[in-house]
Amino acid sequence: IKNGFIYDLNLSNSKINLKREENQIKVKNFLQTNGKLNFSQIQKISSLFNLSLDNFKDIHGTADLKTDINFC
Repeated sequence: IKNGFIYDLNLSNSKINLKREENQIKVKNFLQTNGKLNFSQIQKISSLFNLSLDNFKDIHGTADLKTDINFC
């Protein structure tokens, strides 16, 4: 991702690789995130991953992360 955002979260310089192999999809990602998120935005993103936020009342966050995410 040369230049991209999810809400106010900058994803520039992130890399997302998907590879199909024998009825599987291998995911190898490097996410570089920088920015702010509010509770409404976090709720929408968490719903994509089927995560429950029932125990949280209000979340606001600032991110400046470099993360490797790999699934086989």
